[in-house]
Amino acid sequence: ALFEYRNDVKQLSDLVERLTAAMAQNTSLGVINLGEARRRLGPSVDAEVARCDGETKCLTAVGERLKVKEVLLLAVSQLGDVVLALQRIDVAEKRVVARYADSLSGGQGVDEARLLGWLQQLYPPETFKRYGQIRIAADTVGAQVYVNAKPRGETPLHEPLSVLAPGNYRLLIEKPRHLPFQASVTVMPDTLVEVEARLVK
Repeated sequence: ALFEYRNDVKQLSDLVERLTAAMAQNTSLGVINLGEARRRLGPSVDAEVARCDGETKCLTAVGERLKVKEVLLLAVSQLGDVVLALQRIDVAEKRVVARYADSLSGGQGVDEARLLGWLQQLYPPETFKRYGQIRIAADTVGAQVYVNAKPRGETPLHEPLSVLAPGNYRLLIEKPRHLPFQASVTVMPDTLVEVEARLVK
């Protein structure tokens, strides 16, 4: 969940929305912004976050009610320059796991590269990998499924296979005494590709 705490600063009012968009486009994280938090917990969530005054335990209580793993708090204040402080809070452990601060002087803007730079300071590199899924429906039970020559289980596969995206994948599904099924698919981030495999005896 992404929350914002402001101290009478009118500048950069769209920053939390832009940060949410940057996270959605560049990471594998599911992000809940304040609008979604209001939808789930009601309009009083704004006042609740403001009452927390940036305090970790209070914010984790809101995070628990939203059933999220982490809260990212963007605090905006002004001491001559606009000061931005980001805190990544683990909800289960009720503690700050990463912090980053930056300052903007004299009406300086924030471009997308700077937003991404902040996120890269807060999150490990694997967070920036994106995934898609391949769902394979086969007409034969007990066939071995290979994705790019790596075994991924036998049919029927009850869950879609998660793969890095964007990416191109070669599928091979084979069973003794059957002609193998082969296909190539392209998987984009956050999408599901469905494949129907028919194996002929």
